[in-house]
Amino acid sequence: MMMKSSQVSFVVCGNFGPTRGFERLLANWLQCPNGAVLYLQGKDNEFKEHLKNLKTAKILLQKNALVFIDAVPEEKIIESLKSYDVGIIPYEPVCLNNKYCFPNKTTQYLKAGLPILANDLPVIKRVFKNTGAGLIINFKNTKLFRQAILLYTNTEFLRKAKVAALKLHENHLNWEKVSQKFYETLETSQKVSHLRNDLNKSASFSKNQYIFTEQIFLSIAQNKKYKKKPFIEPYYNSRQLTNSLTCLFIAKCIFYFWIQLLKNNPLNYPKNILNAVRPARLKYGVFERYDSIVKRRLSPI
Repeated sequence: MMMKSSQVSFVVCGNFGPTRGFERLLANWLQCPNGAVLYLQGKDNEFKEHLKNLKTAKILLQKNALVFIDAVPEEKIIESLKSYDVGIIPYEPVCLNNKYCFPNKTTQYLKAGLPILANDLPVIKRVFKNTGAGLIINFKNTKLFRQAILLYTNTEFLRKAKVAALKLHENHLNWEKVSQKFYETLETSQKVSHLRNDLNKSASFSKNQYIFTEQIFLSIAQNKKYKKKPFIEPYYNSRQLTNSLTCLFIAKCIFYFWIQLLKNNPLNYPKNILNAVRPARLKYGVFERYDSIVKRRLSPI
């Protein structure tokens, strides 16, 4: 459809559906000046027919302030959007999905050189803050909505907003810029993974703990980036294990010699153990009869 040169065209591109703010948008458009025309571009469905049957839509259609446009193929969306002046994002924050969304149409608008008029959504508000590439307002405020439309009908304001929209897309909101940090994170993760693999290989081929620790510190020296967090825990763990085994060996020796001493003379047992043994009169020759009882008493030691 051909547009008059005096008109400012506003477009909503995407699927028609509930909670996307179409009803409120149509109601607000009744208060807009005659030079502003709203274009709704999307596939035919039941909700689109519902919108056409609304009283507000019929009034706007009679005033030539509303136009329904058929959807275009994905590869032609950007080219079709270039024929409009402003892109609208009317989503209502009725759920978390809507409240924190950043619709695809946002970057499509910017790539086509369209500034945006969006409902007050946190993510969109943060991205467009102080960029001049869009107006973020509460669509529930009809007076504020009308003022925003009037601003875009100003030729100079609209021209500056279009320049800011293209600049925002070229410098920030495009795949090359957004993906740069993502790829840097991947590269860092791969470097850490390679370092850990090298350390694991060194551990598997080392002959003893001295060779193992030498290879670890050599790998750390070659990767200066990871000097702050050296992987030396295996060295400490092996030393602690050696100390524990040594202590256990000494304790077993002491216990062994003590048992031999007690077997030679059962009266060397502590009094509390002897008192638990029945009969109370314990002779050397009957020690073996109560050997199991004595062992159970000594088991916690």
